[in-house]
Amino acid sequence: MGIISSKEEVGKRLQEYAKNYFGSITKLEKALGKSRNTLQSYTLGLSYPGGEILALLIGLYRDWE
Repeated sequence: MGIISSKEEVGKRLQEYAKNYFGSITKLEKALGKSRNTLQSYTLGLSYPGGEILALLIGLYRDWE
């Protein structure tokens, strides 16, 4: 069984991903086709991203391959 990361760790990783690959959270939101502050609850460690956001992130990753 895998280790489940804390909400804070997931948020930190999402922030790093956004900065490294898109330059900012806002640019990642735009690439996902989402409105401003959509990822805020995730990046602040308040909740886990749901299936829709995870699917969109996977889709972006596949576009780079």
